Amino acid sequence: LGMITKIREQGITVMIIEHNIRAIFAWADRAIVMHRGEKIAEGSPPEVSKDVQVIKVYLGEGYF
Repeated sequence: LGMITKIREQGITVMIIEHNIRAIFAWADRAIVMHRGEKIAEGSPPEVSKDVQVIKVYLGEGYF
């Protein structure tokens, strides 16, 4: 993640595919969440973390 941070600081866009959604929320500016090949949410981590489908599929009902 250190290298990714350095690249981002230079204003370069970084696209990462990651299955750990909490890790992505920790440092992403924007996220696209996929489930079974379909996009279910897109936006900033705070926006995406409130999406009903994202909570159901990835975060769990007790996330908040």
